[in-house]
Amino acid sequence: MPTIHVDGKIVYANRAFVRTLGCDALDEIVGKPLVDFVDPRARAPGSPSRGRPLRAPSRR
Repeated sequence: MPTIHVDGKIVYANRAFVRTLGCDALDEIVGKPLVDFVDPRARAPGSPSRGRPLRAPSRR
């Protein structure tokens, strides 16, 4: 289910992903934080839902 997000907000998702979320059209989810669609019980401490965005570890 391909989904593209920038800064944690959905900018594109394929039709299968849109339907999985219970929506009918892409415009219902574009611009919304991806974490809004994650069950709160499955969110890790420090996740964007808690105000701190996740970042990829830097390579040194």
